Amino acid sequence: MNYEEYQIETWKKMKKDFVSFFQIYQSDISKIYDQVCQLQYIHLQPVIYTLAKIKKIIELCNYLEDQKKSGEDTDKLKIFLLTSHSEIAARLITNKNRSSKDLINSFFNLIKKENQLDSLIRGRVKEPFLILSAADTLYAIRNEYAHQGNFTSNVFQHENMAIHINIPSICSSKIKETDDKTTIINVECKIAYRKFLELYCRALQKLLTKYYKQKTAPSSVATNPTIIKLSTT
Repeated sequence: MNYEEYQIETWKKMKKDFVSFFQIYQSDISKIYDQVCQLQYIHLQPVIYTLAKIKKIIELCNYLEDQKKSGEDTDKLKIFLLTSHSEIAARLITNKNRSSKDLINSFFNLIKKENQLDSLIRGRVKEPFLILSAADTLYAIRNEYAHQGNFTSNVFQHENMAIHINIPSICSSKIKETDDKTTIINVECKIAYRKFLELYCRALQKLLTKYYKQKTAPSSVATNPTIIKLSTT
């Protein structure tokens, strides 16, 4: 057994850990995990690395959520971390040279229609008047923290308030574009952090399925013939 074969066998043994983790957030990746483990090493490796990164970042965000219960403002930091990792994941299925904004949109577009994401999270710009999609709103919050370090304000609804789906949590994000121009975005969010994680993991599951289909499509197989295992009988 060479190194790549050994590594693939090791990753197969990690299935239980990954599957049980994402089941917490209502996503069953058992089937797609088995499928991607049949891919070549070069195509499987980025999937495993992406899953490991997102698992770790969710664990970190959950720690930050615990700090929020102690009165700390952590929502914008959680959004920064999760949105940045959605960009990393999206590179599996899109051109790596696309902008960060495009990559983040491609990730959340996987669940946009099915889950009416834009009705759950959106931003309003007053001047000029503009309604931002959920993905663009999350991207704006990400940039606010990344470039200005602003982290104050709660974005997500409190868990025991989330049942009142028509009452959004409202906060503001200030995006400084130039020394003379700052855009203020009023963010409306109708879901709690836990629900956002469920939607996030659902998008990840759909992304993995799309990735697998891309790598096993006839055109892809033709350029990677070693994916096909010919019978010797």
